[in-house]
Amino acid sequence: MATGNDQSMKQTDQVSKPSPLRNAQISHSVWQEAYEGAPAIAAVVPKAAATEQLAAKLAKPCSPSPAYQKFIDLALSESYAPETFGDPKKIRHEFDCQINNVNDAINYANQVLSRSGDSYTQILLPAANQARVDTADPNGTGFGIETTFDARNSSPGNNHGVAIYRTYSDSPATQAGLKTGDIILSVDSQDLTQLSFDDADAKLNDPAGSVAHLLVERNGERLSIDAVRKDYHRPSVSDVSLPDNLAYISIEDFRNAHGAEQLRAALLKHKDAKGFVIDLRDNGGGNIDESNLALSEVMKNGPIMKVRERNLDDKDHVSYLSGSYELTPNGIVLSEKAENSQSTFQIGSTNEVVTFDNGPQLKQEVWGRMQNLVGDRPVVILINGGTASAAEIFTGAEHDTGDGRTIGTTSYGKGIGGLYTSKKLPAGAGEVVTYMRYFTPSGLWPGDAAKHRYGLKPDVEVFNPYGAIPTTAADVQLIAAENDLKNTLRKRN
Repeated sequence: MATGNDQSMKQTDQVSKPSPLRNAQISHSVWQEAYEGAPAIAAVVPKAAATEQLAAKLAKPCSPSPAYQKFIDLALSESYAPETFGDPKKIRHEFDCQINNVNDAINYANQVLSRSGDSYTQILLPAANQARVDTADPNGTGFGIETTFDARNSSPGNNHGVAIYRTYSDSPATQAGLKTGDIILSVDSQDLTQLSFDDADAKLNDPAGSVAHLLVERNGERLSIDAVRKDYHRPSVSDVSLPDNLAYISIEDFRNAHGAEQLRAALLKHKDAKGFVIDLRDNGGGNIDESNLALSEVMKNGPIMKVRERNLDDKDHVSYLSGSYELTPNGIVLSEKAENSQSTFQIGSTNEVVTFDNGPQLKQEVWGRMQNLVGDRPVVILINGGTASAAEIFTGAEHDTGDGRTIGTTSYGKGIGGLYTSKKLPAGAGEVVTYMRYFTPSGLWPGDAAKHRYGLKPDVEVFNPYGAIPTTAADVQLIAAENDLKNTLRKRN
């Protein structure tokens, strides 16, 4: 399994319409025949037809696009299901006459990749590719908040106003006294309550160093607060203390390269807590290695997940490896075996049935882990329909192996992983190719993030009101998690 920026990283376009062509594309064999001694056209062929045939034979075929073929060849060599793209020989030359530049190559390659029905296999334009790279160490300019709409005068598809969904520690917002759940009524005397969320949110943006005069509403009280916009590093982990000596820790994603260290700092901050609520709601995942490293701080030793992945070392065939990740005292261990033809995979409402131990072991890889800081204290994980990918791996492992309880709603259902390549691709583009499926330690497959989405069902299903902001009084899922932790602690005593 390739890792690292120099190779590929384990890890989400509209295509242009082909321009009309005056001459039909012909195969190389016809071109070769026309230029290397084609037999004379028979006299019985009508003159018009003969002229058409001759024109076709003399037309030189369009040159293939090296950029397009590089994108396609990478996808064919790494994809979990390359057959879904079509006939490899055909698709490598399918758009030779339409491709005039690198952007054309990207658009047509994406058109081919979209045939798989997997929206996560795609070529990223340079701007999107750079944005993806930036998420490993995200920066921001502003108050250091994440915003949402004002739920009081909003409805699905019709959101208005702006409220604070999350504040980041040591940010201009916390320094100014802004808090999660604050409703921003106006900025610099501009009323935001009647604007759409997007328009209201845009009013908050100005360069670093500028001062915003805010009127906010908090628990029915109006407050005037001045906040200075600054450049800051945006963390992926935030935390608060809960009543009864419990702790709440939110992990926004697993893309941040410093996320595991941020989680460690949060756990140490609450080192005397009796139990933990770990919020993975709307955590869309990220890097598997990052999520596993964070998991090692929460879970004791045991299985993390099982995988079935494309065998990247087999250059001549489409074959697969079966593997398992396990958390041990010495590190995170990946063991892989070659599959044989007796493997059975069944997709359906009962998830996939997989055999993982039917071949000889090929290799074992070991990565470092972090110190477990939770110990025997109870953990509840909050999940919802936005909990996906690496966040589902974290949830499944802590639930099946670490005995963590889950509360909320069914997760997204993205039991697939991709390889991300950014180096040595044309024009600063990037490419993500789905190459594996993963399964929880108990054998559940969350799904393919497309037609077959099952997700992980919570132990206790609780629905939040529309627009509820985490850690506020409207967050009934968090209230349920707190009560669950208290019940567990009472049973232990």
